Amino acid sequence: MKKIIKLLFPVLIFMASNLIAQNMHQNFPPFFRGKAKLQELEKIKLIESLNLDENVTLRFFARKNKFQNKQETLTKEKDSLLNSLNSTFNSGENKSDKYYDEIVRKVSKVDREMLNNREKFVKSLYNILSPKQIAKFIVFEFRFRKEIRNFFLNRKHRMLKR
Repeated sequence: MKKIIKLLFPVLIFMASNLIAQNMHQNFPPFFRGKAKLQELEKIKLIESLNLDENVTLRFFARKNKFQNKQETLTKEKDSLLNSLNSTFNSGENKSDKYYDEIVRKVSKVDREMLNNREKFVKSLYNILSPKQIAKFIVFEFRFRKEIRNFFLNRKHRMLKR
């Protein structure tokens, strides 16, 4: 009975956070509302897959959220660099090779920071998860993203056939 309560408590917390997230995202476009639901689904499946208890669940997702926030910041920085480069191309401006070289170096630097951030995150998991659980997490992320990508690609393909 205690195990059931311990398992249901994190699920209830995430369900409550899902309701809060839905209320917060009511004014956002449907894509963002779907993204929040997708993240909640990922959390629930991840808890089941890794068989996490309440304490570990809270610590794990605190670290994962911190990691994701940093990755989002770096992604925005990279997008900004690429958007400025794209604007340069679209405007027909003639920039020097030094300019292009500098942008490419900055993009590469951000990519390295993203990889380093991911490596630090995975290393930090060794404090709370076993090596087997970390391996399961890595495989879970790979499979989950692949399934989501395939779902949307198949959905797009079905829509194009209409």
